[in-house]
Amino acid sequence: MPGSPPTQQQPVANVAPPPVVGQPLGQPQAYPPQGYQQQGYQQPGRTYGAPSQPVAPGVPTRGGGPLALLGGLLLLLGGVSLIVGSFLDWAQASVNGQTITLTGFKNAQEQLWGAPGTLAAGGALIIAAVLYFASMKRGVGALKRTLALLPSLAALVWVVYLLVTLQIDKANAQIGLWLCLLGAVLGLAGTFLGRGRKKAALPKS
Repeated sequence: MPGSPPTQQQPVANVAPPPVVGQPLGQPQAYPPQGYQQQGYQQPGRTYGAPSQPVAPGVPTRGGGPLALLGGLLLLLGGVSLIVGSFLDWAQASVNGQTITLTGFKNAQEQLWGAPGTLAAGGALIIAAVLYFASMKRGVGALKRTLALLPSLAALVWVVYLLVTLQIDKANAQIGLWLCLLGAVLGLAGTFLGRGRKKAALPKS
């Protein structure tokens, strides 16, 4: 204000910050940067403060667990059906006015018929079932699935061919051949059901 004596400003003392513990005197002091840095806190299965990673679409696994058990059971049932059906009656046909019963080991000409093929396929499916049961933890690989797939397809094609042949010859298929057909279908179902389900996988870094 006019007429009032001028005020004298006190100089601001330049106070140095305290030295950092552990650093020699006489050297420029290094101080940590100001501000708050977020730290990551570890917890089993999760990290706080770390950016989350997106989950990539699932990729097929090799199977295992309940699916391998289900596939093994179907393969076992299919193999048993093929073996049991090989020993039952396959067809009834009329020859020279007489009705005869045909089996997988004897056709109308008293010759060996198609039972050896169904027996071999049934035995292969039982072996594949045992391998599926042993793969409940490690997973069902491609080799084991191939071992189950090939005899199932072979038995299915063979039985269908026999059914068509009987239809052409005007013969009636019996329970043994139908049971072999059921075994081949169960083998195919067990092969594909035991492949496993999809799971999520992390993206490649």
